[in-house]
Amino acid sequence: MKVGCHLFPWNEQLAGGKLLQEEGKSILSWIRQQGFNGIETGAPMVPSGQEEETARLLKGEGLELEALHIGVPYFTKEFKDDMIQEAAKQIQRVSVTGAKRMLFSTWGEERKRDEEITKLADHISNLARLAHKHGMEFHYHNHNHEFIENERVIRRLLTETSATEVSFALDIGWVYRAGIDPLGFYNEFSDRIHYLHLRDVLRDQFIEIGRGEIEFHNLLAAFKATKGNKSVMVEMELGTDYGGSCETAEGITSVAFENLYKIL
Repeated sequence: MKVGCHLFPWNEQLAGGKLLQEEGKSILSWIRQQGFNGIETGAPMVPSGQEEETARLLKGEGLELEALHIGVPYFTKEFKDDMIQEAAKQIQRVSVTGAKRMLFSTWGEERKRDEEITKLADHISNLARLAHKHGMEFHYHNHNHEFIENERVIRRLLTETSATEVSFALDIGWVYRAGIDPLGFYNEFSDRIHYLHLRDVLRDQFIEIGRGEIEFHNLLAAFKATKGNKSVMVEMELGTDYGGSCETAEGITSVAFENLYKIL
């Protein structure tokens, strides 16, 4: 199974188109040297007009672009329909990077009437068709808000989207923080979940894999046993949601990767 590294903990360093500059190249080289097979990052981190150059850089570093990520504040008062159109433009723009997957996420705690969820399912389906047209899989990436009220939002999205168009990228840390058993949820919907974001949780804060409360062994065994599942992504972060003692992106990522390989 391939293990990738999310660039999220380096976001501040890579902002402003620095992915293709020396700092970005140094980070990518470090990631490959640790043994990661690929990366994921936000679509806006790919500099506009340099999409093909990004593809060449990653190929030269021996890294696959496992996924790019876009999102909108759908469940907030700030959401506007043109944000979906902008997401569609991002999908078209980055399609030449060679990304295997496009991930889409939402956030917020408002506007969760049934009709709003149905409309979101329609938006997701339309974006998924566009991603497929451009040669990419499409996955909805969860946070914890989809699991409140008896998992109402996530279950509606699973029901109201097509399995042939929309897969789900299950973020294990957010599922656990929502009070849901990740293995139980995966087993129920394994036919729709083909990509995992991995991070651990300790006292309701994110922490390196292997230092928290999540039992990964059975979950990853079930994931590997499901036909077609080949990749997971280590996603760490510093900041207020981080509960560990590491102070650098390299520190938290290397600990998580080392501990993950003890489990695999």
